[in-house]
Amino acid sequence: MEQREHFDEINALVASIAKAHGIEDKQASTELESGIITLAMERDENDERYISAMRSGVEARIYQGVIRYAPGVTPPTAPAGTDQDAVEVAADEGESCGAGSSCCGGHHH
Repeated sequence: MEQREHFDEINALVASIAKAHGIEDKQASTELESGIITLAMERDENDERYISAMRSGVEARIYQGVIRYAPGVTPPTAPAGTDQDAVEVAADEGESCGAGSSCCGGHHH
């Protein structure tokens, strides 16, 4: 069962990375495998942990349950003309890495 949980968490993380960069899940997976997208565990200015997903020099931040989209990527729920540099959208239920998971850090406003 634990193996399946990790599989689900990895799929959720890949889906979040894809959303954050405005690409399809399959493309995100391929780019992760080839090294086009790189991941690093980081802490923000509030000491909250997140995963930095760098793609061609552009960063998207994946917090637990929250995606900070890459500049220029329009979140699916944001109205047209929204300032993307400041947009944070809660990840869909089921796409969160889960509380206490090692793949995502907590982020609170």
